[in-house]
Amino acid sequence: KNGRALMPGCSLELLYYTISVSGKTVEIKTDDSGSQLPSPMVSYATVAQAAAAVSFKVKTPSSLKDIEAVNVIDGELVQVNYKGGICYRVSGAALRTELGGNISGDYNVYSNTSSIAAGGWTVTLMGSGNGVSLAVWGDGDNSYSIAFDTPVSSSDVSAIVASVA
Repeated sequence: KNGRALMPGCSLELLYYTISVSGKTVEIKTDDSGSQLPSPMVSYATVAQAAAAVSFKVKTPSSLKDIEAVNVIDGELVQVNYKGGICYRVSGAALRTELGGNISGDYNVYSNTSSIAAGGWTVTLMGSGNGVSLAVWGDGDNSYSIAFDTPVSSSDVSAIVASVA
């Protein structure tokens, strides 16, 4: 409001700050304890190691190579980042709010939305202008998403989704 961010002071206490109020003066101090909020993300060297850390079967696209990073988020979602700006995610039924729900973490509003059939699944494609920036789908056990830094064609998405095993 008027160039200022307003928030309840008590929320800073969750970040280990001490708040004291005297008249119209508010003093905020860090406790310097080194306490930090735990990260929900755990990194693994391989997809197999990440798959062993979750309670659902992890299926990945065999057509994608050159993995940059493999993470498990809060024990409920496996994220595989590939070179070239491709982010693939798979979750078990516990995280899914609806079959094929958007687990991508991408909350952009895309002007184009369509569906294709690929690998026996119905895949929702999203993008703006030409190309697909995000695809989401699900089966009886998992939800999936794949995001692209540089938009790709729907046929590229179809080939990737069909290779998920």
